[in-house]
Amino acid sequence: MFPSVVIAALLFSVPADTPASPTIPDGTYTYSWILNGKEVGETTFTVTTRPVKTKDAESPDAPRENERQILGQWTFSARGNAMRSSNQTIVDAASHAARSYVSQQTTRSAGSWGVKDEISAVVDNGIMSVRRAIGQTVTHTDLITPMPGFFLALQAFEHLVFVMALAHETGTCTHDLIDPRGSTAILKTTITKEKVEGDETRWSFVAPGMKGQVWLSKRGLVTRYEQGELAIVHRPNEKSGSQPKEPKKK
Repeated sequence: MFPSVVIAALLFSVPADTPASPTIPDGTYTYSWILNGKEVGETTFTVTTRPVKTKDAESPDAPRENERQILGQWTFSARGNAMRSSNQTIVDAASHAARSYVSQQTTRSAGSWGVKDEISAVVDNGIMSVRRAIGQTVTHTDLITPMPGFFLALQAFEHLVFVMALAHETGTCTHDLIDPRGSTAILKTTITKEKVEGDETRWSFVAPGMKGQVWLSKRGLVTRYEQGELAIVHRPNEKSGSQPKEPKKK
């Protein structure tokens, strides 16, 4: 799943009884990527709850609606290649339904950084409009999505952290996903609670092309993810030297 250079953005369906309280508290989170015992990458993301900007937001009678912004950065370097990406995800603060996702990724091989691969997706009334640009080639796709939905993008580990926190809160195990690279097929994913191990709970996560084990803390935060030779491990109480920034919008 994660070391692959293929970028996809998937939509994760959120159960109707999802709790309104923040599943992941606001703050900055850092995870190390470890391949065969060697650290090869890092994911850092910052979660912020903020008011939604609307035309009548200045009105004292206007309803106060919040959204959550997730800004993530990812770096990965192994086997002679390197990748880096920046992601911005906006979700509804109450329902956790996805509103928009922007990602920019570049790959380095033979000593130079290559063409940017950019994806932006906006969800509105059950339709996800996706724009993908690889160099000068731009494609647009509109897909019908589950309502409500949550993004799960490959290489955006912050999404898996949110998805697992939602599974921890609701106990829901089977979900639909949609790949906005052009496929109209709904992909199935299954999350299963396997075993309590001390202060943590081990889960399995299975989707097309993805199969791993996830460990959650008592409050539902991912502490470790394992897939084959790859482990992604939470580094608690640590501030990253480079704070995630919002990707440039086209």
